[in-house]
Amino acid sequence: MICLTCREPIPWPREDCPARGTEHLLYYREAPHDDYLVFVPPERALFVDQIHHAIQESTTWGEFRRRMPASEYQRLFEDIFSTDPDVLVETEDAHEPADEELFTSDCVPGFSDGDYPPWLAPEQDSYLPSELLREFATQKESFLNGGFWALDPARAELIVKKLQSLGYTVERRDDLNFW
Repeated sequence: MICLTCREPIPWPREDCPARGTEHLLYYREAPHDDYLVFVPPERALFVDQIHHAIQESTTWGEFRRRMPASEYQRLFEDIFSTDPDVLVETEDAHEPADEELFTSDCVPGFSDGDYPPWLAPEQDSYLPSELLREFATQKESFLNGGFWALDPARAELIVKKLQSLGYTVERRDDLNFW
């Protein structure tokens, strides 16, 4: 188990973990490339953050495999790497690159286009109460990826107070890579 706040492994239940027992905890941050806020559960934010770090910091395939969430690496290999001829030449007999082979972010289809890791803004209606979306959000469209709810960063304090009044615990996490 991973502490949702400090991201350290928890080998046994601990009462001093700040996120423990919080039923409606949401992390939020401003999208670094645009002018909107994103609110998601900690596990989703940490998952996407781990993927970003794996892609951006790995220099070999071995590092990339170790840094990625295991289930996500397996999904990538099966769904993308084993069928993309630009990544693996032998599509009929897909093989994983050796641990010592060089890795760059260009090895991950969709990363440089902004299509991967997942864009979380369109998921917000799954996590935020419709009451809050009606009051504070604007429905917008992206050219390639469809609609999403945009929450104005200038109204962050009001949005957080509204969520708290609805029973949510909200934590700003600009240190994590998710949007």
